[in-house]
Amino acid sequence: MKYIFIALSLFTSLYAFEDSTLSNPSSTLTNDITKLRLELGSDYKPALPHDTYIESKDNDYATRNALQKIYDDADSKSGFFVGGNIGFVNLYTQDSKKLAIASPFLLGLKGGYVGFVNQYFGARLTGMVNVSAPLGSVNLYDVSSGNKTPALGDTSLQAFYALAGLSADALFEFPLNYNYKHYLGGFAGVNIGTMYYRTYVNYKAHPFIWDYNFQVDYSFNLGVSLTLFNKNRIEFYYNIPFAFLELPGFALSANSQETPTFYRSPILLISYSYVF
Repeated sequence: MKYIFIALSLFTSLYAFEDSTLSNPSSTLTNDITKLRLELGSDYKPALPHDTYIESKDNDYATRNALQKIYDDADSKSGFFVGGNIGFVNLYTQDSKKLAIASPFLLGLKGGYVGFVNQYFGARLTGMVNVSAPLGSVNLYDVSSGNKTPALGDTSLQAFYALAGLSADALFEFPLNYNYKHYLGGFAGVNIGTMYYRTYVNYKAHPFIWDYNFQVDYSFNLGVSLTLFNKNRIEFYYNIPFAFLELPGFALSANSQETPTFYRSPILLISYSYVF
């Protein structure tokens, strides 16, 4: 009887130990992991692919996916682009007697590179050229009376104008839909370039005030933009010359007798470009 009692006690103890181990396997596993970490030390890093060890605190898939989404959206709006624009400008040449005003319609081409750091902010470098087409008519005004006077009698005085430059702009945009494909935004920047102006009678050069004018042009860009499907950009903006803001930018003729000035108004531009 004594031996039977001892055997039953051992069997009961073993059964209770096994049952407690199976009922709480996570506790045993945690204890084993803790023991292994103490044995390996805090400096140990396992040999994973590319020798990269991902800490548990960084293993947040939602955060990483959100960051990847930001990079993908920014990349989809970045790249080289080409486009065209139309514009409207007033050109002024004045001496001591007369003021000439031309208001040509401009056609232009542009190209460059745009890059975004996220869905909202980016930068752009643009090269552009705008020319008057067709030749714009010129109106003459008497400076003293302010009355409009005929241009060279019954003949028609016309003018050709061209503006080329390089712009650097900062862009900011806000998404219009949840999948980040359409944006409304704005931009601002500076432009440096050259402009050429010459008057004609019956398509032959005419020396009104002076034969022609070629000068450096400094200006600001300020406008709004609409981006569709990440690749198509439509913009409405002003190109504002320094001279219009009474900053350096006026040009004087080399003819000391006439001492005329030549300057332009801000150019209203409507532009389209496609990002590759």
